[in-house]
Amino acid sequence: IFDHYCEYFDRKSDNTDLIQWHYHALSLTNDAHRAGSVYLNSDHIYQILSRGIIDRSWFPSVFRAGHNTQRPDSHFFLEQWIPFDFSNTSFETSEAVNAASTSRFGDWRRASKLWRPYNPSHDDYQVEGNCRRYITRCLSVDDWEYSIRLEDVGEAFKQADECGASILSFTHHDFRDMAPDVAKMRDMIHRCSEEYPDVSFKYSTAVDAMRAVANVGDVEAIGLSVNLEKNGSSARLVVEAANDIFGPQPYLALKTKSGEYLWQNFDFDASNKWSYAFDMDNILIEQIAEIGVASNTITGLTEVVNLVPETLEQKTNVLNNG
Repeated sequence: IFDHYCEYFDRKSDNTDLIQWHYHALSLTNDAHRAGSVYLNSDHIYQILSRGIIDRSWFPSVFRAGHNTQRPDSHFFLEQWIPFDFSNTSFETSEAVNAASTSRFGDWRRASKLWRPYNPSHDDYQVEGNCRRYITRCLSVDDWEYSIRLEDVGEAFKQADECGASILSFTHHDFRDMAPDVAKMRDMIHRCSEEYPDVSFKYSTAVDAMRAVANVGDVEAIGLSVNLEKNGSSARLVVEAANDIFGPQPYLALKTKSGEYLWQNFDFDASNKWSYAFDMDNILIEQIAEIGVASNTITGLTEVVNLVPETLEQKTNVLNNG
């Protein structure tokens, strides 16, 4: 599926699409049609990201939660690596369908209803605080619980008129043909734009929209330096960044020669410098087929470095650097 969309984007001439990340937590039954709310009760989430790094030299900088659901574990997980979060589905509850518990799935009742990003609190992702990532509002089109309205679109234009900029973000996640709903959104946007002739608008990627509105600063390369120091059956991986990264550490992915994909923590050596030891207490370097290191900046620029231990051959892929 990933390759299919990459090939499709390559055939397009406008270069206005991105592949980012949408994740549904596993239910306790492991039934893919059921909705879980725990991210870290399985290795599934690490498999997805580790395989993306190793097999496709890819890593996301934008996220939207499956079933709009976040909890403390996913909140802290995202704080380590993902700068942009489009999971806020806060809406007027009087318009909602009273199905199940109001907090069972995507509980965003206390979150901002402004069409602008905010930094969440450490203890509550719904309120403003001092965390790293930016969360912004994203409403569904013809969802079973709530559907974005003309009034919601009008509020985005009003806020842009009053504050200088806003992000109107919407999502469609279903088995249906998206084309009619996209046309519906375009119609609402154009109708509202007529009421605000001084507000210009443009269609944007999620990364570019956040960069424009969240005031994240200039886009700078990370400049990851990845070196493997071998000493017999032991080895030490040393990673340095020329500029600050988003979060406390890069993401470290390993692929073993037996075909396993693993995620591991780094050791913290110094500011913007990390290391990882391959030894008999953990895993030997002879067991490793490929190493992948990935990180983002606060501006959503992504850098992925792949390294083959046997040959020390490595390659770097930089995403979202436009």
